[in-house]
Amino acid sequence: MGTAISILSTKARTLASLSGKLFSAQILVMDYFTVADWRSNSDRILQKIYRRFGESALLLVRSSALNEDSETASLAGHFKSILNVSGCAALRAAIGAVIESYGLEVDPQDEVLVQPMLSEVRLSGVAFSHDPSTGSPYRVVNYAIGTNTAAVTGGLGQTRTFVAASGAKDVPQDMAKVLALLDELQTLFPARPLDIEFAIAAPENTLYLLQVRPLLIQLALPDTTLHHALLTRVAEKIRAAQQPHPFLQGRSTVFGVMPDWNPAEIIGVSAQQLRLSKSAQLPTSGKFLWATLYRCPLIVQLLYPQGCRGRACGSVGGLLHRASYCGAHAA
Repeated sequence: MGTAISILSTKARTLASLSGKLFSAQILVMDYFTVADWRSNSDRILQKIYRRFGESALLLVRSSALNEDSETASLAGHFKSILNVSGCAALRAAIGAVIESYGLEVDPQDEVLVQPMLSEVRLSGVAFSHDPSTGSPYRVVNYAIGTNTAAVTGGLGQTRTFVAASGAKDVPQDMAKVLALLDELQTLFPARPLDIEFAIAAPENTLYLLQVRPLLIQLALPDTTLHHALLTRVAEKIRAAQQPHPFLQGRSTVFGVMPDWNPAEIIGVSAQQLRLSKSAQLPTSGKFLWATLYRCPLIVQLLYPQGCRGRACGSVGGLLHRASYCGAHAA
């Protein structure tokens, strides 16, 4: 794979440096040039583009400004990219529009990136090596089904989200490809949170890397070893909670993140008769009993003096945040 790349550069230069080096994804053929080059000899650049892609090619003209994806700031989506460009006049106009979007203070070394339009896209999106909100080492993938590669980045489609910790098993095939790409990129850009754009295209379900940029996180990154140990403890606690309980009916625990209501919050742990009588009108009978696990024996006694008809369970969110947790158990 070669040595790790020391810095992330512009969109165009970063993709160029990765082209032909990745095992987990492909990068579209590309050509790029600076604003200074375009202003000095646009005709030569147009000829070069058409020699590379052919005069009938359907092209994508993309921004690649120096200040677009830096280590300290992100201007993702701030500048123009023009899709489905065909013909010399349209290509010249598209390049001009991208440069114009850089504003009056355009840097002569700002770049424009030209690539062929990707056909038969069936899934595309963005993926993060870390949780963008917390910096935790969860891989987060936001994606949309369909041909529009701007569906997620432009908020134009129904976005789905997939989250996985390191070493996750039984990952869907498409998501496994994206996670493998994130892993490979992190070996090339070590100790750097990453934000990537990708697409998967038919007929061979090929994964294409469309962009790599730094993921800006204001918080200090957690220790990954400590985080893995915490997840292991959570998994062990969940397995223990799923075992049969000598005083509760039911075969297995059903975990949820904050179930619909919580008797401990409604009637308290030292309920008066009036509050207890009112709570009897709530749907606590039947197949499920909602309760707080750490108060479960008391709540069960309050609601079911003759015995528990269900079984309490824990909230996964509560386990992860070391907070109190509640849930329900299927009989």
